[in-house]
Amino acid sequence: MKILVALAGLDNKNAGRQPWSYVVSIARAASLSGHEVTLVSDGENLPGLGIRIATIKGFRSFPRGISREFRAHVAREKYDLVIWPAGITDFFFTEGIRSIAAPVIAVITSPVYRLSDILSLGAAVIGEFRLIPHFLLGTLLSERRTASFFGAANVRSVIFESEGTMERVLRREINKEIYLIHPSVSDKFLEALENGKSSVTRKRGASILYFGPPLSARGLDTLIRAVAIARKKEPRVELTVLSRTEDPFLSVREKAMRDIIEREGVSGHVEIVTGMLDARDIARRILAADIVALPFKIRVSDAPLAVLEALASGVPVITTDASGFSPKMFPGYWMSIVRENNPCELAACIVGILKGMGGNAKRAAPDPERFSFEVLRRKIEKVIGGVLSVR
Repeated sequence: MKILVALAGLDNKNAGRQPWSYVVSIARAASLSGHEVTLVSDGENLPGLGIRIATIKGFRSFPRGISREFRAHVAREKYDLVIWPAGITDFFFTEGIRSIAAPVIAVITSPVYRLSDILSLGAAVIGEFRLIPHFLLGTLLSERRTASFFGAANVRSVIFESEGTMERVLRREINKEIYLIHPSVSDKFLEALENGKSSVTRKRGASILYFGPPLSARGLDTLIRAVAIARKKEPRVELTVLSRTEDPFLSVREKAMRDIIEREGVSGHVEIVTGMLDARDIARRILAADIVALPFKIRVSDAPLAVLEALASGVPVITTDASGFSPKMFPGYWMSIVRENNPCELAACIVGILKGMGGNAKRAAPDPERFSFEVLRRKIEKVIGGVLSVR
């Protein structure tokens, strides 16, 4: 079967980041299942993915949503199926997706927030993202608009990456096949976790790990304040921050976090490791930690990979509802949810896990396949098969 996967903005820099990495994984999954896949993008310096890539500049156009060139390409190539990553704007400009002359699987790639969520973020977080206007548009998403989008006759199935977004968007039952499929963790990272088990020596103490960009939006400032509070009850608590600072703006944000560390009086108990670490280094540090804390206040794209990578290790993970995930999605794994921007609650959770509250502070016995690409491939093939079987 001929399948088109649309992916605007793809380039070498973001191919491994959300939401591009998720859509690329879907394209790879379809290709490895035996389908003839073409990935259409408007980016430059496209990565080698082992998939046919067609470049159509500006195929995402507004207000129509999809350019004439894209529609002509679909009609000319006679695709059996189009996989379309849908963001907030697609719910407001449905003419584009309705104009695709093929069955469509919509992949919802953008989180949806309430106005109160945005207003509660504070100036520091709002200043970190240019996408705040985009999220504000999402607060206007009504049942009528979602009904219009899902009512498109050619939209046969809908894939959500996270439970949080699915619950926000699906406010009433729709007559479509709905799937919840979280991203996979890369084979390279899973291999690094497996290899690291035999070589990591865990220190006796109370080691907390954070990894990712040093942003208030990801809750690092909340975590630093929580560590200061937690140390009053558990003086062994130490925090390591793997700070990804690949551009000057993130270096500025890291300095702001160092200022918070100084003000909270924990400079001797927080280590910041700056730079881009490879999968082996990150995996080794996760396995050596007692807890991974990723207390998001907001997520830019759905389903943060960092949460999945941490869960795959079996180490206890603390996050928030803003991550889009919930513990019921991952039975058997130690996953705790605290409220966003609440250092006291986060500190209590840290201390509680370290003291074994709840009677089971042991690590999960990780199942590498649970987060593997092969699991995602089988799920995507089921979605594709379901659509093609009713044509």
